[in-house]
Amino acid sequence: MKHIIIYILMLTTAYNTVPAQTDSTPCIGAYNDNICGRRDVAACPRSWKRKWIEVAGKKYQCLDVMNKRYEGKRIDLSFDKNILGAKKFGIKKLEVKLLD
Repeated sequence: MKHIIIYILMLTTAYNTVPAQTDSTPCIGAYNDNICGRRDVAACPRSWKRKWIEVAGKKYQCLDVMNKRYEGKRIDLSFDKNILGAKKFGIKKLEVKLLD
């Protein structure tokens, strides 16, 4: 059973694993994990490396990082190749639970 370490309200956005939104290797997360085909990946603050978070009742693993200008200010949920879904998600202020 995972316990809550931090419970915080954060701006939450969505991204896709495509070169236009990432870099030339969109399927490789910041820690060299293959993140394509997964819907349980998030880009998080660097200090949350490989930790699990819960957002709106769903668990995500922090296998990617946010751009430094957003460090600690928001998280980004992967919608893999579902571009329309990510656009529909938009930007929301949601409760984020960092799990141990």
